[in-house]
Amino acid sequence: MVQTNHNLDTQINDLDTQINTLKVNLNRWNKNNEKELLLRGYDVLREIEKIRKLNNQEDESKLLGILQKTNKILMNREQPEQVIQGAQELAKLATDASGKPSTLWKSLGTSLVLFAYAALVVAGIALAVPTAGGSLLLSAIGTIGLTGSIGVGAGVAATGALGASARYYGGEKGLAKSINALKEACIDYYENPNTHNSKKLSTPTNAPTQPTTSKASFETMTSISQEIREQIKTAINGNIAGTNKDLLSITVENIDTTLEHNLQIFERLKHPIPWTYTRIDPTSPNDKTIIKIKYDPTQELNEENTKIQYSIKTRKLSIIGGVLTLLDHQGYAPHEIANIKKVLADECNEICDDKNQATLDPKTEIDHFVRKLAASIEQEIRTKDRNIIREIREAERYFVAEHNKNQILIVETKTSENETIYQIDVELNHQLTSEQKKEYLKIHRQGEEPEWFTELSKAEQEWFKSKIPQSLEPSDAKWHDFESLFKSSAMTHTPGLPNARINYLMLKQGNENPEVINCSVKSATPVSYEMPEVGQSKNTQDNAKQLLELTQKVAQENHKRLWGKFFDAPNIQPKIPVLMQSLLSDPIKPLGVPLMKADASLIQGQTDAMNFAIQAENKAPSNYFCMYHNNGTNGYSRGNKISMQGDEQFQGLVTQANIFLESVIQKLNLNQDIGGLFDTKNTDQENKLNEFIQTIQNCNLTPQQKESITNILRVLDEYHHEKQEAPSLSRNKAEYIIALKKLLVESMGGAVSNNCKSGKDRTGQSEVYQHGFILFTKLHSKTSKLLQYDEIGYRRDLFCKINGTLNASQKIQEASGLNTPGCVGTKSGKVSLIIDNGIRNSFERLHSLGCRLASMNKPKIFSDDENKKKNENKKKNENIKNDVNIKNDERANLTQKYKRRYSEIQIKDSVEARPRRFSF
Repeated sequence: MVQTNHNLDTQINDLDTQINTLKVNLNRWNKNNEKELLLRGYDVLREIEKIRKLNNQEDESKLLGILQKTNKILMNREQPEQVIQGAQELAKLATDASGKPSTLWKSLGTSLVLFAYAALVVAGIALAVPTAGGSLLLSAIGTIGLTGSIGVGAGVAATGALGASARYYGGEKGLAKSINALKEACIDYYENPNTHNSKKLSTPTNAPTQPTTSKASFETMTSISQEIREQIKTAINGNIAGTNKDLLSITVENIDTTLEHNLQIFERLKHPIPWTYTRIDPTSPNDKTIIKIKYDPTQELNEENTKIQYSIKTRKLSIIGGVLTLLDHQGYAPHEIANIKKVLADECNEICDDKNQATLDPKTEIDHFVRKLAASIEQEIRTKDRNIIREIREAERYFVAEHNKNQILIVETKTSENETIYQIDVELNHQLTSEQKKEYLKIHRQGEEPEWFTELSKAEQEWFKSKIPQSLEPSDAKWHDFESLFKSSAMTHTPGLPNARINYLMLKQGNENPEVINCSVKSATPVSYEMPEVGQSKNTQDNAKQLLELTQKVAQENHKRLWGKFFDAPNIQPKIPVLMQSLLSDPIKPLGVPLMKADASLIQGQTDAMNFAIQAENKAPSNYFCMYHNNGTNGYSRGNKISMQGDEQFQGLVTQANIFLESVIQKLNLNQDIGGLFDTKNTDQENKLNEFIQTIQNCNLTPQQKESITNILRVLDEYHHEKQEAPSLSRNKAEYIIALKKLLVESMGGAVSNNCKSGKDRTGQSEVYQHGFILFTKLHSKTSKLLQYDEIGYRRDLFCKINGTLNASQKIQEASGLNTPGCVGTKSGKVSLIIDNGIRNSFERLHSLGCRLASMNKPKIFSDDENKKKNENKKKNENIKNDVNIKNDERANLTQKYKRRYSEIQIKDSVEARPRRFSF
């Protein structure tokens, strides 16, 4: 029972003061190298507050002492002598706490050790390696009195040398084991000081000499042209300001140019604080349009209604722009053009009028708008024989092709004083292979027009004829102009890969140049599912081949950037892995109702096409090892015991990784059995793996190569130690497995392409998950175990925070909006719940808002018409098949008839030719 006396009251007040001081200190600093310290500090604070709730006087006294030491370290965190002394004191307190029977005190003891070690990192004493070795190093300082016995200066030097030994002895788990193990490391250091070196501990004999290289920057982005690289570099490093324009009144005479002018203004205004939107228009023929968005995570969105309002206005003008695009071609409504333009101009001015505030229900607002627009156009045309809704719906894709042509999207997020993340999409627009160009040329040959073309409306046909040249002559400017147009995921009805882009992740730390962390390919499905069945398979194969070649080009860039001429001997050069990763979902029936049905036919079509392209590639002599995988990332997959070890595709990738490691070991002249590193039956397996990782760290490799080999080893370790999925975690294991595969492939210098149906929602969310995983691994888990699927605690919280920040930056939402301007969001919450709960909670408000804005993509009236057209096409295809079957039956009947007649003739001829017998 707690005593109530003056001394205790004073002690409690002091405890309150110390807790408040700790909170203030933790919120005061946010330098890049202090993130770990702050996170560990919050862990300590949480554990202290849990114990304090027990109202034990003895506990209060000990907590007060711990808080005083913790605050002292925070206040003096940049003074090595003070930090070492504080770390020593905290390590002793942690040892005492760990020895208590209470689990709360044991947790506090562990938190104190990790906090003290993080303080050593900030003070520049220890390496930023949050591993068991780090805990060992810190424990030793307090347990054997390292600083007291040899002096502060020597202590600082010793910790640097001990870092590697500590990691070597880091296989044991638990605080007490860590302390005992590090005692051995310390004794080893003092008995054999000449065998320890902080930079070289066990460099293998005859190791190859290879100069270290600078961080991969703009010049390594060889998948794109020099001109584009310079544009990106200028946009990132320069202080380029976009042009601020004023809204203009729209008339029948100026609507063609003024609508685009006003739309660009709305695109900017739909990004209030915390975003800053800048459009940089081309200044030369080879330039692209730069869309740069700066996101400030320290500021809140206080103008949600503004974002919704201008997103709706953007969406409406884009829909009007579609109608206007087809009006430019006489096949639409040649006699009513002026009247319809008057209707469109009036609608535009009404939208642009600030007094006419948009409602805050985006989907319903757009639905009402489309119905009203269709009624007005129908009244002008004075006919009910045409499907105006369909014409409006399908016309927008041609306007979007012009509006979003030749763009680069750059999103900059400053996550701390010394850390900035860049997410970049270089749009590939309407790039075509020679085969695809030949297909387009057929539209000019009367009698040879492909069926996908003949099924278009007259206005659509005129649009294509005005864009496509009549020969393959590469100097024809029309090809350049057409290939600069944006091919959205709404254009799967024509040849070419839709919504394709090269995606870069870059990281800038301190005053260094931004480093290319990741380069990959994103796209919609290569299946031309809106094409007629005649020709669909051939065009899908062309798209698959195009996607494969594009990903190989990126793999060539990645491999050159990472491995250079490391594998100089042909006999040890492993093939470069190229992974075509689909996110489409197999149909499932979680509650007896079929779900994800739309993907079923796409999976089959895509699998056939990709395997066709890959088999052709793998048969020919090649430097690439190409793979096609499909992992559905929908939320319904949770709880279905998704497994890496049960996945033959993943097993094939593991085999390739083993081959790669064998080549590395051969090149480095190391003596290491790969299988022994992952033998789960060997109790010393973890130590052996850590020892080999340390050996790699001391080889003459570039920092990026060391990091990549470590990543490969850690992914394989995770594979061999995979646990059964825990459905109660409500996490998406498919996303986790895909992120591991991406890390594995790219660490070998390969490349990955991701696609779903449209290349927007699932592809976007998977991109963020993968980037968050890569950033977490690079910044917070370089040599320790990878973040595990079922991990809980501060590392998981930090990973979710990184993902939430990348989501909140609006990069993938803006990329999604390129397909349908104004729809700045992803439908992940409504469609498939693909985001982990922990990630979604870290940006819950923006996630909910994004889902609402994404819903404008297909208002109800558009969805109804789309389903109607699907049923019409289905019926049409069935009729065609029936006609074919009838003709085949008629042909078969006719054949049988001729066969019978022929048989009868043969019999008759045979009888007549038979010699007659005479009787006498």
